[in-house]
Amino acid sequence: MDAITGPVTISGSLKDVSVTDVLQFIHIGRRSGTLVLEEEGRQASLRFHNGRMIRAAAPSTPKLGEMLLAHGRVTRERLLAAVAQQRRAAETRSLGKILVESGAISAADLRDLVSQQISQAVSEVVNWETGGFAFVVDDEPPIDDIAIYPSDVLPDSDVDIQVVLLEAARLFDERGRMGAVAVAEAAALPAAL
Repeated sequence: MDAITGPVTISGSLKDVSVTDVLQFIHIGRRSGTLVLEEEGRQASLRFHNGRMIRAAAPSTPKLGEMLLAHGRVTRERLLAAVAQQRRAAETRSLGKILVESGAISAADLRDLVSQQISQAVSEVVNWETGGFAFVVDDEPPIDDIAIYPSDVLPDSDVDIQVVLLEAARLFDERGRMGAVAVAEAAALPAAL
């Protein structure tokens, strides 16, 4: 867990404490900071403000810039212009806020994509059972990639952890069903031949 800087509130092994339990601890305690998870050389980072998840990054989860481009919400040129504007600004602002204020995307579109990204990241890490975790307390707004800070754009722009966990469970279940169907189809194939 080389990426950890700042005072660690809790840390431990995922063999002893589940990711879901750690997420609930942060949510119920209305804590602000970054949860760093590590399993088998993979690392994920989940950012919280007052117990609500506002940003997430996991190994297979696309960055928001990639999602904005993939969903056709912004052009590559507009995204690069926003990054350049962010670097020039005297006051640090999230790229999400810059894109919304410039009219490149709507606040609702940004919130939807942030929610999707967070759900994908949580569904990726929620079943990690080995490795470790550390929660670093801080109250710094996220100023990297395309991040959104609570009330930066919309008053309800942060994401409720309960909703994220339900969505992660649904995605995990969906993947399991698709995997079971593929296994059943593969098993039936030799008999059909």
